[in-house]
Amino acid sequence: MTEILKLAEEIVEAEDKKEQIEPITGRIEISVDEAYKIQREVVRIKEKRGEKIVGKKIGLTNRAIQQAFGVEEPMSGYITDKMVISEVKIDELIQPRIEAEIAFFLTNDLKSINRAEILESIYAIPALEIVDSRIRD
Repeated sequence: MTEILKLAEEIVEAEDKKEQIEPITGRIEISVDEAYKIQREVVRIKEKRGEKIVGKKIGLTNRAIQQAFGVEEPMSGYITDKMVISEVKIDELIQPRIEAEIAFFLTNDLKSINRAEILESIYAIPALEIVDSRIRD
């Protein structure tokens, strides 16, 4: 088993057990590329369980947060159907925090990348993100 897969399984297991784990970056040297590989494995494990990708998200969008996390650009991730909820069950969370967000939706697939088509195909709504990190502070 590769180190990437082992770390991905550790993250998924922590989520399943509603337990926190020590930060991976505090244990081993890891690049942004390796972190994205771990993320892809986490998503693959979740898809294997039946979860479906329903969207993407962008995080660490302001410079102060990027500096705090030691990165130089925003990070992206995936949203699965299990993550989209209408009712929060606090006892199912590990370390909940709430953030106001803007959710963007595409009404159809974009055939090209031009301003007019994007503006015709997108709408936005306010959303709340329940940040529930499996990583110990």
